[in-house]
Amino acid sequence: MVITVQYAARLVRQGKATVIGKTTDQPRWADRYNGKVYAILNRHDLQRIDHYEV
Repeated sequence: MVITVQYAARLVRQGKATVIGKTTDQPRWADRYNGKVYAILNRHDLQRIDHYEV
């Protein structure tokens, strides 16, 4: 799920999430890339992974 940067920052400040990496929206087989980079957020409260655009 893609969330806003502000919401992600609030989750990290509250201790409910940790930033664990980053990824792009380019699949390995694509010949073009539109430049979007997403941070990967590990949500402790919901046991899931979310993303936000960097």
